[in-house]
Amino acid sequence: MKELLNKAKNGDVSAMFDLGLMYSQGRHVEKNDKEAFKWYKEAAELGHVAAMNNLGRRYEQGLGTHKDDAKAFNWFLKAAEKGQINAQCNVGNSYRSGRGTEKNYNKAFYWYQLAAEKRFPDALNNLGFMYENGFGAEKNAAEAFKWYKLAAENGQKLAMFNVGVCYYFERGTTKNEGVALYWWQKAAELGHEGAQKNIGILLKQGISSATPKESAISEPPRPTNCPSCKANVLTVEGRICPYCRGGF
Repeated sequence: MKELLNKAKNGDVSAMFDLGLMYSQGRHVEKNDKEAFKWYKEAAELGHVAAMNNLGRRYEQGLGTHKDDAKAFNWFLKAAEKGQINAQCNVGNSYRSGRGTEKNYNKAFYWYQLAAEKRFPDALNNLGFMYENGFGAEKNAAEAFKWYKLAAENGQKLAMFNVGVCYYFERGTTKNEGVALYWWQKAAELGHEGAQKNIGILLKQGISSATPKESAISEPPRPTNCPSCKANVLTVEGRICPYCRGGF
């Protein structure tokens, strides 16, 4: 610990980040949100990308500092523009909710897709939500199901629940109560309360779990240039460029 602290005080950015992580988790030291914030901030200001995202989280949740959604968004965006996957999803969340920035579903969709292309589970699930509700893209139940399933296959708890809903209510896929039960059981094992309740209902109805058939995992779309402003965006039918608002 003393050696790590000396490195951080002498400008070692990785040591600063490690100290922030240790204080935030209470690992080898007593948990201290103010110390975690201090070291994440120092590392972020010196360009450590993961520290930028973690600093954004601190501002978002008010841990070790006052809560500030605008500062949270700014740090998320800095990290996202440098390719940090978690931050890209967080920027999408900010645009979707309007926290710390203006609400913009097209930009939320764009950032979710950047993270989803790298198989970030939360972004995969959030894309499903965007398609299900027609936010930033045309409403499309089949596309929503595809992204939910991809997220579920990558271990995302909420997506497992959503896939179960799709199978049970025949949203974007064929109705299959047994497969719905399978996915709700997977979600329940990870602590999803809604899935736990639904399992009880299906078991009372005498429905048995059915293992879904293996299927090829769809590849996320690849970036291309917007035909209007030439910005590098992800092409999806019915999409609007988040920069010039031109269509594909």
